Amino acid sequence: FLLFLAVALGAAAKAPKYIFLYIGDGMGMGPVMAAQNYNRNVLHNDKPLNMMQFPVVGWAQTWSASSDITDSAAAGTALSTGHKTRNYMLGMNADTVAVNSVAKILHDKDFGVAVATSVAPDDATPGAFYTHVPNRSMFYEIGRDMAECGYEFVAGAGLRGSMTDG
Repeated sequence: FLLFLAVALGAAAKAPKYIFLYIGDGMGMGPVMAAQNYNRNVLHNDKPLNMMQFPVVGWAQTWSASSDITDSAAAGTALSTGHKTRNYMLGMNADTVAVNSVAKILHDKDFGVAVATSVAPDDATPGAFYTHVPNRSMFYEIGRDMAECGYEFVAGAGLRGSMTDG
């Protein structure tokens, strides 16, 4: 899936008006090169994929604080906050202390923030930008945090936590 985070910046001289963070969750070089080869060899399109033409690209290889293989919650938290955490945890460091995402920090400085995703917005990677829960399955709490975060726009493919678990 794709997570899209947009930040509207102020009118500072020579500052960009918008910043976009695209996260291709679980999308390493293998799937990217397979898509590029499919585009060229099957579709007979010599134009590179749009994502291969972005002026700035970052790649990350990570492991969580609890495993050599990270899950989306720990990876999303690391990407959004800069803090390594245990698998299943969102917006918390490995000691279960809440940590703020770059989106929250910018929103608190009066920047406009939007989160859009092709999956449910209460899924792990998008949730890492606005929630602080010890388990990614706490959909009701994640949805509540989403509603309370104050971001200008959050969108995705439906919510899973529309009722309490109890």
